[in-house]
Amino acid sequence: MYNLGVITRFSHWLARIYHCLGLLLLVSLAGCVAVPPADPHPAADVVVAVPAGSEAEALNAAAAAYQQESGVRVRVEVSGVDVYQDMLDGILLAGRADYDLVYLPASRLPRWVNYHALLPLSWQAAAASSPTAENVQIGLALQSWQMMLTHSNLLYGFPTQPAVEALWYRADLLAAAGLQPPSTWEAFRAAALALTAAPDRYGLALAAGENSPGIEFGAVLAGFGGQLFRPLDGDLTIVELTLERPEAQQALAFYASLWAGQALAAPQSLVAGRAEAVSALQAGRAAMAILPLTAVPALFACQTDAENSPADCAENRWAFAPLPGLPVGQAVGELGAWAIPLHAAHPQDAQAFGAWLVGPVGARVWALNGGIPAADGLLADPQVAAKAPYLAVLTGVLDYRLPYPPVSTGEQVETALHAGVQAAVSGRLDTATAIVEIAAELKRALHQGGYSVR
Repeated sequence: MYNLGVITRFSHWLARIYHCLGLLLLVSLAGCVAVPPADPHPAADVVVAVPAGSEAEALNAAAAAYQQESGVRVRVEVSGVDVYQDMLDGILLAGRADYDLVYLPASRLPRWVNYHALLPLSWQAAAASSPTAENVQIGLALQSWQMMLTHSNLLYGFPTQPAVEALWYRADLLAAAGLQPPSTWEAFRAAALALTAAPDRYGLALAAGENSPGIEFGAVLAGFGGQLFRPLDGDLTIVELTLERPEAQQALAFYASLWAGQALAAPQSLVAGRAEAVSALQAGRAAMAILPLTAVPALFACQTDAENSPADCAENRWAFAPLPGLPVGQAVGELGAWAIPLHAAHPQDAQAFGAWLVGPVGARVWALNGGIPAADGLLADPQVAAKAPYLAVLTGVLDYRLPYPPVSTGEQVETALHAGVQAAVSGRLDTATAIVEIAAELKRALHQGGYSVR
């Protein structure tokens, strides 16, 4: 008999112990310095932290272009994806001045705002006194994302990398089967069934391993018209828990059913992450997958090895479509933010660079070098459209939702969702029980963060 609440709280408690021990070590090694150094990087005007991957590649290109245009020196410091968040957590909590600008998931901003570790942006006030054409375009770009980046009526980040979740599929396999990209979940299941030829190929590449299924389920939930919870006031201090509504129960039952009976996803998907799902699609071991736009570089990286032949790496084999079930104009996915640490040595220069990245010139450089821009209308640029046709999935999006609403206890929310969904798809809990236990953990996490739940 599994108790999701006990498992979730124990895993979160254990993670917090390790995290706190690491922070104590950081502070002790730093000698408990009360006042951070004025400028730890005198050779650069702006120092930016970013995890390795497409964001780092796009940022390096943008930094070079910005330095050429403005004369401001930008140094990009890249850390491995597996260590980046822990490294950044330690620096923000210790109040160090290592970085002027940092890359954060938008859903994590409330945590650092609560810890008083970030500076609110003053860009809007500065732009109001200088209403240039570029500032107007930056302001328009910010409008679409402002609600996700504003806390206590203050803006804390510039938007970047809207990693919208989309349906990716092998166009050649669907065409050979006489199928169109599914636009409903019923058609999605039927196509997966028709394309499954186990054990050599499955209709779906899914990621239901530990710390993986929450986002994928969040995308399915949105396609069923549901969400985890929704704000009832502007500052998200009062929320309504909507996870126990019928559409959420239907979404989890559907998602879990993809492994039941004739499995439409490989059995190893129960312990797989999203990187493994990309590899399965790449190698032709799966025909369809739910993946974010940030998977594009890996998906199109043509590497010849034992699993990926040159034929499988032909770029025209992959195509994308909006998620099944979503209304026109709606999308769901993660969002990144450029935020300024409280003790940044060059906050004004950092703010200027962050605004430039959102503006017409910076967003174009970002898109041409593999990044996903937050600015609208870039596909009208022929060079961008040719270089990054996948950005078309963002065209016409008017309602963009995060898979995890931005709350200060977002980590607990994520942990509860991952554990509950994994328990349902693996059969350890029936879906009705899993929903109840996830909801109980969400309530506990929200109350811990000081939110009123209805």
